Amino acid sequence: MMKISPVFSALLVGASVAVVTTVARPAAAITTSFGFQNISGANNTNGDAFAGSFRLDVSDLGNDTVRFAFNNSVANQARIDQVAFGGSQASTLLSNFQVNVNNLGDVEFQIDNSPNLPQSGNILEWGTTVFSATRVPGQNNVNSVQTNETLGVSFTAHGNYQAVINAILGRTLLAGIHVPAFPNGSDSFVNSSTPVPEPITMLGLGVGTIGMGVLKRKYGNKEAKAKVAV
Repeated sequence: MMKISPVFSALLVGASVAVVTTVARPAAAITTSFGFQNISGANNTNGDAFAGSFRLDVSDLGNDTVRFAFNNSVANQARIDQVAFGGSQASTLLSNFQVNVNNLGDVEFQIDNSPNLPQSGNILEWGTTVFSATRVPGQNNVNSVQTNETLGVSFTAHGNYQAVINAILGRTLLAGIHVPAFPNGSDSFVNSSTPVPEPITMLGLGVGTIGMGVLKRKYGNKEAKAKVAV
């Protein structure tokens, strides 16, 4: 019977894990993620330190449907109570606004196009609020996007998915959020136009790096011992 060296065996195991990881992950929609940033020119700095705790995932659901997922990972009582869209292409690129599309957590919003996004007057490219949704009223902040929860909204895109992404990159399509209950009060944010890696991608890279590091240390030590023995 052919013997397999420990190094080759470990590589086979690593490859198997990689294959299993790839197969186990369901076929996901194409997604591009963006962070949120403070609104320049606004005197409100209540939530400036927490802008990085919110994320926007833009996914292609097929059939000209695009989903925007608003994620909250802030480590305090701050919550998303309003999401809104503006920019010169918002009304021509998007239509058929739907809310509560694959939410995560106890989240429920309603379409409410009357309120403007607070501080949006300080966003040069915003113009007017074209689409807006707010949480369904309830006691104790129920229905808002709280820590580790997600609100999903969708649109019919008049163009393809890449056209939507290009509009975000070019800041002709913008998404904003209003967040009450920071320690010093409420604040608003607008999406960044620079994509960020999805968390699962970063996790995969981290696991792969750790695994290769372990193999390198393990078999590097064995080689060192062998040289000493010689």
